[in-house]
Amino acid sequence: SSDLAEPVFRSSHYGRRLALCLLKQGYAHQALGSDQAVPVLEQSLRMFTEMRLPHRVAEVQEILSQCRRSNK
Repeated sequence: SSDLAEPVFRSSHYGRRLALCLLKQGYAHQALGSDQAVPVLEQSLRMFTEMRLPHRVAEVQEILSQCRRSNK
């Protein structure tokens, strides 16, 4: 399960890669109109925030806003 691997990724230099993978997964869910986009993107947002990557934080916040608008 990906849940088991996540702590390993978070605690290593792979954290940024995991956050990027989550972002890409969020884009895919959004394109498919899946309600899974929001939780995946929120997880990515937390990681980018912790890593202090403001350009990625802004990108994810914009996508989240789009998803939330389309889910209403």
